[in-house]
This record gives sequence, structure tokens and C-alpha cells, in this order.
Amino acid sequence: MRLFTTKVVCTFILLLDSIFFFNSYSNESIAPFVRPHQGNASVYFIDPDGNSLELICHIIVPNALKHITNKLSFKDWEKLLADTFE
Repeated sequence: MRLFTTKVVCTFILLLDSIFFFNSYSNESIAPFVRPHQGNASVYFIDPDGNSLELICHIIVPNALKHITNKLSFKDWEKLLADTFE
């Protein structure tokens, strides 16, 4: 049962650290995704008390990629950045 949803704004490093921590103690795996047109990355998960949580951080998006409106996995985002700026 979800009690409430909380959104926490954090740095990207904190986002990745939180995902690593969550994945180390949970049977479920969570992964961040990037919204280039909004300039943020986030991850959703359910805490042990059943609350829905979102960790979100702002990211710098190059102008050439700001038109992308799809949510991208972090892996796809890194590949897109690498391919764009080779």
C-alpha cells in the first residue's frame, strides 16, 4: 500500500549512490532514466514502508540533444552522449 509520494531533488552522484545502495539490499533492481528535454534524471522506487519515492537530479543537456522528448535509460543516454561528441 502506498502512503504518499515524495520527490527529492539531489545531485547526480547522490542519485547514483542511492541506486547502488538500494540495489545492494533489495531483491528488486532499479535504474535511472534521463529526460533530456526537461534536463533531469530520476529513479522511482518503493521504500520498505511502502511509500513511492522519486529521486531526481538536474543534468546539463547539450543544445543538440534538448529536442529529445523520450525517456532514455542511463545506459542509452551515455551512449548517445558518446556518439554525439566523438
